[in-house]
Amino acid sequence: MGLSIHAAAGFHSSAGVQEGVPVVGPVSLLLLGDSGCAPLNPPEWIAALRPQIVILSVAAGDPEGLPAQAVLDAVQGISLLRTDRAGWITVSTDGGWMWVEVERNGRLVP
Repeated sequence: MGLSIHAAAGFHSSAGVQEGVPVVGPVSLLLLGDSGCAPLNPPEWIAALRPQIVILSVAAGDPEGLPAQAVLDAVQGISLLRTDRAGWITVSTDGGWMWVEVERNGRLVP
């Protein structure tokens, strides 16, 4: 039996420019790139986006040792769902609310 989470989606953006750099965050959800490879998921980028929930799609026992520890450190304190632990993860929204469902062992890891 899976887990179902219902949360306010918070689809707002404080988009603008700060010191010549576009400002995007906070975001409701962040899907990490390439199984949590460090060069593709820089800590400054994750911190700037300030996601409520992070999804990490990675195979159990990844042969390349992913996710990188630096990426896991960068998402410390953020709710994290991993496909190697939760199985499939489905996210849906109506523009105001966000629903997150997982296949197994469903729990958000703070």
